[in-house]
Amino acid sequence: MKDLFIRPVKKEDEQVYMELIRSFYNTDAVIAPLPEEYHLRNFAEALKDGPFFKVFLLEMEGKSVGVGQISFRYGSEVGGMECWFEDLYILEEYRSLGIGGRFMDYVKERFPANRYRLEVEDTNPRAVALYEKKGFTTLPYKQMICDLKG
Repeated sequence: MKDLFIRPVKKEDEQVYMELIRSFYNTDAVIAPLPEEYHLRNFAEALKDGPFFKVFLLEMEGKSVGVGQISFRYGSEVGGMECWFEDLYILEEYRSLGIGGRFMDYVKERFPANRYRLEVEDTNPRAVALYEKKGFTTLPYKQMICDLKG
């Protein structure tokens, strides 16, 4: 397999980050696109290198071929930290090369947690297959949200 480099985003990565994350949010892997300002806020938050949210570029052959975003929270159901795989997007021509799995391994090695969690659309069977291969199982309950404006 070709060399894969995974690294945190830097300020000069804003354009490539925005291109990748816009592409992801315009696929059937998500319910709906997000406002542009959310992506900009997420990028700014990642640059702070705080404890709750991190963004990584996935690079091969000197090219950014994907982006991965993770966040953290304390989970009472597991009595400890949960790491959420927020978004994982790989350019079409680089899929099925093991990049997604390697990113998940990278995160698990560097960010120990009691549980790793993610959301996936049923319309994305390749992603479901990857996540199951990596040990994820389906939770038997529905999630609900209450978004506040702001």
